[in-house]
Amino acid sequence: MDKQIDIIIPARLNSSRLPRKVLLKLGDKTMLERVYNNVKILEGNLINKIFIAVDSEEVFECASSFCSRDNIIITSEQHINGTSRIKEAISQTNSEFVINLQADEPFLEPKSILPLLEMLNSQDIEIASTYSKIKGVEEFNDPNVVKVILDKFDYALYFSRSPIPFFRNLDLFKNAYPLKHNGIYAYNRLFLEKKLLFSKSSLSEIESLEQLAFLENGFKIKMVEIDSHFKGIDTYEDYLEATKKFY
Repeated sequence: MDKQIDIIIPARLNSSRLPRKVLLKLGDKTMLERVYNNVKILEGNLINKIFIAVDSEEVFECASSFCSRDNIIITSEQHINGTSRIKEAISQTNSEFVINLQADEPFLEPKSILPLLEMLNSQDIEIASTYSKIKGVEEFNDPNVVKVILDKFDYALYFSRSPIPFFRNLDLFKNAYPLKHNGIYAYNRLFLEKKLLFSKSSLSEIESLEQLAFLENGFKIKMVEIDSHFKGIDTYEDYLEATKKFY
């Protein structure tokens, strides 16, 4: 371990599209427990420590049933997004860098984080995130799948729920684009402590994508390709589909 890199899983009780989803059962375990267990193997090896940042007593009790209370950080209920919650949580850690894992991605594999860890240990970045290639037209047109366009140096130019870029020539569809943003983030501690991070952003409000606030405020997001294709649970239909994998 070259740098002190921690994972923080922000776990909010009442998400807007599917309230209480982190407590929903997938087989015999909650969604939150499955996310934690997926990456637990990295703790003490490639990752210093894995924290869960909770916003309620109910989520705290859930988390304490499968991990040490030393790994749980209680945060305010008032945060508007996961990054804001992580900004509060990091004040209770000694992290140099933090990887933000979503609490609604129970199918994420540890290998998905390895390219990000390699980058953090070899470069000094403010923000980094991951992407993979989109598999087909249905996924490309799905507004729950966030698309990303990169520059030649693998920095994000734009993120959107819309299908971007527009393919005037459909023969190009299977080439380098389109790309899916996986939503795994890494932050430099100093970056998180900047107040500008949470300045208002018209683009992030329009698309409901907090990462657009970074771009609109002039920050660069370094993107890393991963060879993994996992799907988060955003809706009740997603949850029903996910439960089939555990029975």
